[in-house]
Amino acid sequence: ALKNMEYIEFKTAKQHLIVRTKINKLGQKILKVLNIPLPKIITPYNEFKEKYKI
Repeated sequence: ALKNMEYIEFKTAKQHLIVRTKINKLGQKILKVLNIPLPKIITPYNEFKEKYKI
């Protein structure tokens, strides 16, 4: 379920962002059980990288 989460990474001259596009109910439950907050829909890349250790 976690592998099915979908994200889009995009860059502009001023921004580098991650956009969460898909997460199913099972993925949400797994994150909750592991005490990992659900990613915001739009997150600055550096914040996403630090928070989720990618």
